[in-house]
Amino acid sequence: TVNSDGTVGIGTTNPSSKLHVNGGSKYLGGGDWTTIERITTTEDNYALYVQSTGTNANQAVAKFIHSSTAGSPNVGTEVAAIRRACSYFLSNVGIGTTSPTQKLHVYVGNGSAPTDSNTHAVIEDSDHSYLGIYGGSTSDVGIHFGDSAIDARIKYENDNRKLKFAATGTTDLMTLDSTGLGIGTITPGAKLDVRGSQGYLKFDTSGSDGTIKSDYNLKL
Repeated sequence: TVNSDGTVGIGTTNPSSKLHVNGGSKYLGGGDWTTIERITTTEDNYALYVQSTGTNANQAVAKFIHSSTAGSPNVGTEVAAIRRACSYFLSNVGIGTTSPTQKLHVYVGNGSAPTDSNTHAVIEDSDHSYLGIYGGSTSDVGIHFGDSAIDARIKYENDNRKLKFAATGTTDLMTLDSTGLGIGTITPGAKLDVRGSQGYLKFDTSGSDGTIKSDYNLKL
C-alpha cells in the first residue's frame, strides 16, 4: 500500500510510519555495506530502533551472524545476540579499541599490555589505571577465587574500613586496617599483630630450626 502522504505499507493497509512492514520479513542487500543513515542533528531519536513484543526470557531482539548463506536465515557463525534476559558476544569485545586482544579489552592509552592465553580481560592505559569495585556504606566489596566453589577471597568492609584476605574458603586469615596488619586475627592491636596456635613467628633461611638470632636485627 502506498498512501498519498508518502507512507508505504507492506502487509498492512494502514502504515504508521514512512515504511511499515507487518509480518516476517527478509532483506537481502548486495555489495559490501548496508547503510542506515539518519540525516539530522537536532533530534535524540535513534537511527535504528529494534523492538520485540515477546515476553519470554529467551526472547531475542537481535542476532548477528557472519559466514552465512544468502537466502538462508539463521545459518552461519553466530557472534552476538541481544536478548530479553541476557545479551552476549562470542568474539573479543573492545572498548576504546578496534583491535581487542582479549575477550574484554578496555583501552584508554597504550600501556604495552602483554597478551597471554590465561588473561581474559585487560584494562590498559598509558597513565594510572585502576579497576573500581564499589558498594554501599555498610556493604562489602571484593574478589572471589576458586574453581567450583569459593576457595579464597579478598574483601573490603566499607563500614569499618578493613581489608581482609582469606586463603581457605571464606575464613579471614589476614586483616589490614588503620591500626596495623593482623595475621591470625581480624582485630590487630599493633602495627603487626601475629596470633596462632602453631607458633607465632618463624625464620628459616637454610633448613634450620627457625631460631631467632640477634643478627636478624629483630627486637622482641
